Amino acid sequence: MVFFGYNFLPPYLRYGVMDAAGKLTHESEINIPRAVFMHDFLITESYSLFFDLPVTITINGLKYQPELGARIGVVPRLGTDKDVRWIPIEPCWVYHFLNAHEEGNQIVMRGCRRLEFPGGASNLHQWTIDLSSGKLSEADLDLAPCEFPTFNPRHMGRMSRYGYCASGNGEVEGTLKYDLIARTRKVFPFRAQQRGGEALFVADPAGKNEDDGWLLNIVYDGAKDNSELLILDAHDLSQVATVELPRRVPFGFHCNWLPG
Repeated sequence: MVFFGYNFLPPYLRYGVMDAAGKLTHESEINIPRAVFMHDFLITESYSLFFDLPVTITINGLKYQPELGARIGVVPRLGTDKDVRWIPIEPCWVYHFLNAHEEGNQIVMRGCRRLEFPGGASNLHQWTIDLSSGKLSEADLDLAPCEFPTFNPRHMGRMSRYGYCASGNGEVEGTLKYDLIARTRKVFPFRAQQRGGEALFVADPAGKNEDDGWLLNIVYDGAKDNSELLILDAHDLSQVATVELPRRVPFGFHCNWLPG
């Protein structure tokens, strides 16, 4: 397990690795100049990636200060502060990343980027670092408002062709599927009075393809004032089933699937 923690007081960022038995095998402080709201990070097979973005933590709360700049810290898996390679990027804010992977000497990272904080819509964006030259390129993959990206967890830190996002700005109005190679997008829209949350990818145990599996989502229906578990086929976003729930389930954020 690869993890990090950020703090209001120095050290502002700590980084660690545990083995499969839960034993701490690596820990290091990563030097950054100020307390920032670092909500998420990324890993590849060889690196951990920290986005030092200009949402600072002050005594009066969070403050967006794009004039401070932004950068990505590239750290070898068992690296320390002296091993960090910082690459500047366009100032922005990211709540949630999709995934990252290595392509030869390049690192490709994807996430839901926004140019305002706390408001403003986010959209799927890509950052690519060439480790040989240190150069970075970035581009929007789509302009549709989206958040809560997810994917087949078997591809964590490796190339993932497919990504799934919650569609909408402020309220989740549907589920998006991205084919990141073909650069296509599919959408499953909720009904007019339905709102949902983060879709959870559940891999088919017998599956052979990356998108063999299902998407689970708790959806609230304002017309009925109750919730249902919506199950979609991850291939084509077709509806497989719904499980009617006896009451409303308040919206949450993140979740995991544990097979019974």
